[in-house]
Amino acid sequence: YTIAQNNLIINDSLAANSEKLKVKMGSQTMGRIWKFSFGNYAVISSKNSVQKEKTKTNNWLFPTKSETKSDAKFSFILKNKTTETANVNAIIHRVTESKTKYNGLGIEKTVGEDDTSAYITQENQIAKDLTIFESMITTTGDTTAVWHLVFRFETTNERSEQNETYLTDGKRKIEIYAISSAKKGEHVQLPALGYEFVENGKALCALQYYGGGLLGMNKNIIWLDKKLSPRMNLVLAAAMTSILQFKN
Repeated sequence: YTIAQNNLIINDSLAANSEKLKVKMGSQTMGRIWKFSFGNYAVISSKNSVQKEKTKTNNWLFPTKSETKSDAKFSFILKNKTTETANVNAIIHRVTESKTKYNGLGIEKTVGEDDTSAYITQENQIAKDLTIFESMITTTGDTTAVWHLVFRFETTNERSEQNETYLTDGKRKIEIYAISSAKKGEHVQLPALGYEFVENGKALCALQYYGGGLLGMNKNIIWLDKKLSPRMNLVLAAAMTSILQFKN
C-alpha cells in the first residue's frame, strides 16, 4: 500500500493505474441532489424526496420504549464522455430504538407500561440504531444488468457494530472497505476517510468523501482503474456518486 495525495491510503496498483479525479459538488437545489462532476462524469438530472419519519411509543405519557423509522429517496442520471448513462435509484432507511429510565426523589426505577408515576429526570439510551442505504444502478448500454449497492450499519447494546458494504449484480460481488489516511496502528485524530472497492483481491476504484482535519468537507476525490471497461467504470462512478450524496 501507498499513501496517495491528500494522505488517503489506497492500493499500490490502483494508484499506479488510475487518475486522481477531484469531485466538484456544484449546487443542490430544492428537490435535487448535489450536481456532482468529476473527470468525464457528471450528474445531468436528479430527484431528491423529503425525508419521511414516524415514531411510536409504548406509553404516551411516560414512554419507556420508542421506535423511530425514517425513509428518504433520491435518484439521478450520471453521464460519461460517451452517449451511455447510468440510472440510479436510492433509498436510505433508518430505525432507531431507544429506552428511557425515569429517576427522581432518590429512587431509580424503570417505568413500566402501566406505571405513570411522575419522576424528576429521565435518561435516554439507544438500544438499536440501524441504517440501510441501497442503490439500484442500470446503464443504458445494458439494461438487463442491475447492480445493487448495499450499505448496512447496525449498532445494538448487546453486540458491537455490524457493518455490511458491497456492490453486486447477482453474479459478481465487489466488497467495499473503509479506508483512511491513518497507517495501521497509527492514531490520527481527524484522518481523511474513504472507501475502496475490491473484487477478488484487486482494487477497482476508491473514493475519498472526507479530506481530514477541521476543513475536510467538500474535499472529495475519486480514483478509477483505467484498465476497466468504460461501462464498468460508469457503474462504479455511479455507485460512488450515490455514496457521496448519502454522506452529504
